[in-house]
Amino acid sequence: MKKTLTLLLALPLLLMSSTCEDSERVTACMFRNDSGDTLVVVVSTEYPDTLFPMTPHQIIYECLPGTCYEIYVDEDWFFRNDAVLQFFVYDHSIPQLGTYLRGIHPERARLEISMSAVRDYQGMLTYPPIPNKSNH
Repeated sequence: MKKTLTLLLALPLLLMSSTCEDSERVTACMFRNDSGDTLVVVVSTEYPDTLFPMTPHQIIYECLPGTCYEIYVDEDWFFRNDAVLQFFVYDHSIPQLGTYLRGIHPERARLEISMSAVRDYQGMLTYPPIPNKSNH
């Protein structure tokens, strides 16, 4: 009976500790809104799917002008071969986000940045993109 009770108590602790390790979030880069408008920014890690993501990774509902926002990813993102972040930039006036948003409201921009480009940009992605520099 004592062994069973010990196993029942230890098993949830073991499962909780393993799931926390897998889901640790770290900063991938910063996103700065250099436009004069408030935006909605949807971040996806589902590259190479270039449609509005069914399950967005992160959404900035009020991306204010002149403000920087931290973009986080699951730690294992850095170990993927296709590690690319996509940014779907929309006008703030869009009433509601949903899976059919792209078909109803075309985005202002779709930016993508690879893990190696994060280093090239010194961890800062801007909208609108910096002239003479590609965000790919």
